[in-house]
Amino acid sequence: MLGDDLIHLLGGRIPRDSAGQRSAESALAARLATRDRTEPLQVLDLGCGKGDSIDLFRDLAPGVRWSGVDIEGSAEVGMRTREDADFHTFDGERLPFPDEHFDLVWCKQVLEHVENPRALLPMHNGC
Repeated sequence: MLGDDLIHLLGGRIPRDSAGQRSAESALAARLATRDRTEPLQVLDLGCGKGDSIDLFRDLAPGVRWSGVDIEGSAEVGMRTREDADFHTFDGERLPFPDEHFDLVWCKQVLEHVENPRALLPMHNGC
């Protein structure tokens, strides 16, 4: 179950009815199908683990500029063998990128493990 702090931060972004839910990948594909394709998509995979989401993004958005980030010294970083992507590490709160650097942040099965979601996810109006 999500922590109260995370539920408060995400608020209306959490579906109330699971009957109509679809996979994150299908929702992503539908969203990317309608985007303007004049510029390459800049994607951050927050909690990228081994970095396998890059394959999904390369299929859905050819020319994507994908960057993955995970916790310094984590088991996931230690198991990574891929060398075909842009990988970074961080402390779990401060990302090594400027604000608004990415068009899309992909974060799948990660937020429930974040110790301090308020520090990592400062919510802005309109997000």
